[in-house]
Amino acid sequence: MKARIRITIIAIAAALIGVIAWQATSDNGLLTTEEYPGFINHEDLDIPEDVAAQWNIQLNTSEAAYANDPKDINALLNTSFWKRQLGDYAESRRAVEKSLEANPINFTAWTMLGDVAVNMEDWETAEASYIKSLELHTDPNLYYKIEKVWRSAFPERYNDIEVLYQDAISEDGQNPLYLTKLADWYAEQERWQEAADHVKVVTELMPEDEGAQADYEMYLEKAKANK
Repeated sequence: MKARIRITIIAIAAALIGVIAWQATSDNGLLTTEEYPGFINHEDLDIPEDVAAQWNIQLNTSEAAYANDPKDINALLNTSFWKRQLGDYAESRRAVEKSLEANPINFTAWTMLGDVAVNMEDWETAEASYIKSLELHTDPNLYYKIEKVWRSAFPERYNDIEVLYQDAISEDGQNPLYLTKLADWYAEQERWQEAADHVKVVTELMPEDEGAQADYEMYLEKAKANK
């Protein structure tokens, strides 16, 4: 990523990593049930009773596996996943943070931390977690997750969306997702020719995508009308 974004996000990520070690566990090393002040810690979700029952079975299995072997990071991450599915965001977050104490370079855990932070509306943690995961591996969905966080909570980052997807293309190639999202951003700016140019590449990569073809024709028409 370009320096004007990277300097900010590295500072945020470093601060986040620094607090992981102390906030996830109690003195005896067990998961705490403390909440995160100022954020959404629990949400009553409209989950069908039979589905909730199945999810609780999965959760109980994960918790039992972790209780049997506290070094079982996968069990801890599974516990975090099912807690989040059930709306227990604080407990989900505690579990994934504890996993990061054991393995701070687990990109899956960083993504999971970002996801639960979004549910909690802890936008700074979400942003830093996705950035950290992206530094550890390349995943097109992470760029989109970062964009969504910026749009939700950081309007000052709006212009950086262009740089975000330009960097993604530079580092990971002409993925249709990057091209489409960048075209969407150009369209919002009424930069129609740039939008058309990027969607044209998508139509070449995915000729069966009728939606991309329709967008290309619309952007091209607008570009010609605004010359």
